[in-house]
Formats: sequence, structure tokens, C-alpha cells
Amino acid sequence: MGLGFDISELTTDQMLGGLVEGLILAVLLLF
Repeated sequence: MGLGFDISELTTDQMLGGLVEGLILAVLLLF
């Protein structure tokens, strides 16, 4: 993990990952 990656890409990846994890947790809790 170097500093060569763009901050925008890392932020987008983290946001998408958080949304996916949130949806999965919500489904597991509901069902």
C-alpha cells in the first residue's frame, strides 16, 4: 500500500465497500 494511489479512488472504494457491507449486515439481521 503506497502513496501512489489516488485519494479519490481509495475514498470511492471505501464508500462502495461500506455500502455493500452495510447491506449485507442489514439482510443478515433481518433474516
